[in-house]
Amino acid sequence: MRLPLVGLGFLLATVGIVRAAGAGTSYRDDFAGDLKQWAVEQMPGGTAVVENGALDIQDVGGSTLWFRPKLTAPVVITYEVTVVSQGGPHDRVSDLNCFWMAADPKAPDGCPFAAGHGRTGKFSDYDSLFTYYVGYGGNSNTTTRFRRYDGTPARPLLPEHDLSDARFMLVPNHTYRIKLVAHDGVAEFWRDDEKIFSLRDPAPLAAGWFGFRTVRSHLSIRKFRVEQTPTAAAIVPARELGSWSVMLLLRGRAHTNDRYRMADRSCYLPGCPSGVEQACPRRRPTSPVVGDKLLKTKLYLPEDA
Repeated sequence: MRLPLVGLGFLLATVGIVRAAGAGTSYRDDFAGDLKQWAVEQMPGGTAVVENGALDIQDVGGSTLWFRPKLTAPVVITYEVTVVSQGGPHDRVSDLNCFWMAADPKAPDGCPFAAGHGRTGKFSDYDSLFTYYVGYGGNSNTTTRFRRYDGTPARPLLPEHDLSDARFMLVPNHTYRIKLVAHDGVAEFWRDDEKIFSLRDPAPLAAGWFGFRTVRSHLSIRKFRVEQTPTAAAIVPARELGSWSVMLLLRGRAHTNDRYRMADRSCYLPGCPSGVEQACPRRRPTSPVVGDKLLKTKLYLPEDA
């Protein structure tokens, strides 16, 4: 079997091989059916329903809707949300809020809505979490704040994460595009393609749950998406092979054990568990093709290539 290659470079100095991790996990909710993907915690008098392709939250005393799957960084969460102001009984322009990477240290697996560890929807109930939190247009649309909860009622707030300029306040009936990020020790909050908050966390929250959060408002939410991206590409030092070092760039399906041997010189691709080429009694020669050219150097592939 010929192995299609997009590049084969021979270098006289040690090079690196870029290791691409496996595919990430994706989730989506277009709110076309029910709320089975969500755990609803809401004070009496509020409602959370799916209608007309949107999650409609009308709230009185506080609510959090938890997305049930646990998320692991690196992760990107996106959705569209409108703060409705059309004269309804709950149409107060305030509190387009959210939690992400949230965990309860006292709950099984950290799940903040685990049986026996759920909350009522009252805001102070969530002080004991470890989580990233943004309160966008809070306090009747006078503040926009980012906090990194530390499991205590302190809810630390850095000065640079306490905004009050008008451009950071809510516009009624405007549909916002929200993006939340947790990757490589950094948490970010984006609004309409503008990064509003960024925190390099010395103790990053690498896994947890996402939740919509609001109080005394009316939100309409659409197009919820989660992308748990593959682990960032890693540079794997290649072995110096006598006078050669080798870098292979593969196209198509990766070989199952990702180990190759070139004559008496070895090159190593990600996947070799020991990092040392092992003897393979069942080898057969093949010549890789780059474009339309057949390389003169033969590679020996394991039988299951």
